[in-house]
Amino acid sequence: MRSEGTVCNLLGVAGNLFLAAIKFVAAAATGSTALLADAWHSVGDTFQTLVTAVGFHWGGRPADADHPYGHGNIETLTALGVALILLATGVGVAYEGIRVLLAGGYGAPGIEALPVAFVGVVLKEVLARYSMRVGRRLNSPSIIVAAKDHRADALSSLAAVLGILGARLGFPSLDPAAAVVIGVSVLVLAAPSVWETLSILAARAPSRDMERRIEARFAGDPQVRKVHRIRIQRLGSYYDIDLEIDVDGDLTVREGHTVAHRVRDEILAAEPFASEVKVHVNPHPESCTPRERDRSRPGTPGAAARIMAGDPPTSSP
Repeated sequence: MRSEGTVCNLLGVAGNLFLAAIKFVAAAATGSTALLADAWHSVGDTFQTLVTAVGFHWGGRPADADHPYGHGNIETLTALGVALILLATGVGVAYEGIRVLLAGGYGAPGIEALPVAFVGVVLKEVLARYSMRVGRRLNSPSIIVAAKDHRADALSSLAAVLGILGARLGFPSLDPAAAVVIGVSVLVLAAPSVWETLSILAARAPSRDMERRIEARFAGDPQVRKVHRIRIQRLGSYYDIDLEIDVDGDLTVREGHTVAHRVRDEILAAEPFASEVKVHVNPHPESCTPRERDRSRPGTPGAAARIMAGDPPTSSP
């Protein structure tokens, strides 16, 4: 499934390279310094998309001895970096537009930039929609932020189109005014991504939707008396889930382990982005003696040992 994300990132790189090439050619043909600067901006976008691709690739590597929980947050760090660059871009675009509006004396953009800017609007919006669809399907923070970066570039190219047309129609102030509006729009796109990636790195619990699904799945299970203390941590595109279940206190250790392993397998099958599920088993208080009930309460000193689902139990010789 992650191969789709790799293809998406490579298409982003190719799209940025194509835009950089036609802008360099147009700048050389017309002598436009604005187009030349925009071409170098597309080169920067290319490297930014390459960083996203590398982060996505490394984030999908399996767990190892040095990274027992996997490498998912490498992707999150990449997404945070791109989101911060996008945030700074929004501030810069809005500031420049305000500065030009206050200074007056607007310069009319060259008409030669119009076809290139229009191509940029169309291509970047196509990449934005495609990347957003793939990012949501893969639950990938880095691809979703890359999609927002493509949309910000489309909006910037749209500002160029509006500026050129406005100048030709006798409204030169439309160019910096559009820049202010688009700068604010980019800020609105970037700010939630910065917050989301910081929340992932800070191990903030995700929404309770997955927790509710897990509770509902085992609500009528005859072997699972109760599901509680569900803790979910996001690592890049995936989730690490830790929960406790109460079972009949008369079950043997092997029987309790079998129930825990079944719960783990069902959650992994039902939640496509769950990478690991740890299930701890407690005897249900109603099936314990008063002394056992006290010892089985979570957080009580000397509480009953928990069984954690892992590999299936081996049979005795």
